[in-house]
Amino acid sequence: MLAFRGALRSDRLPGSSSREALEVRRIRASEVGEPLEFVVLRSGRRSCIGLDLFSGALLEAFFATPLPDDGEVPTTFTVVHGVIADDPEPADPSRPERVMLAEAPAIGDVIGGRALDRLLSATDAPLNVPLLGFVGSGMLFV
Repeated sequence: MLAFRGALRSDRLPGSSSREALEVRRIRASEVGEPLEFVVLRSGRRSCIGLDLFSGALLEAFFATPLPDDGEVPTTFTVVHGVIADDPEPADPSRPERVMLAEAPAIGDVIGGRALDRLLSATDAPLNVPLLGFVGSGMLFV
């Protein structure tokens, strides 16, 4: 999971210098019924991958019902809103980024420019490497 730093403010202990600041870590919403707001990095009719705006965590959001063929699919760098639903599949500890949405997410504005740069630079992702591991529409099976 990507750690989120930089864009969050740090809390300091009284009498400590800024170098001794404790980093605040926010945790992504995970309880049923909690709202979720994220920026889409890759989307499809059944799920999308994005960055949570509250915690900066990478997540894969599945929709309880797939989007209709004639429905609008969220585009890259679009902010979407959804509500977490109960996942019918058992929890998989190897996929902590997985979350089920009660319905198709509400599509908001496209984020870009400096706001997008700040969001992406606040992650611990390596520079000059594709964020999701490779460039392309499919991954090779190894």
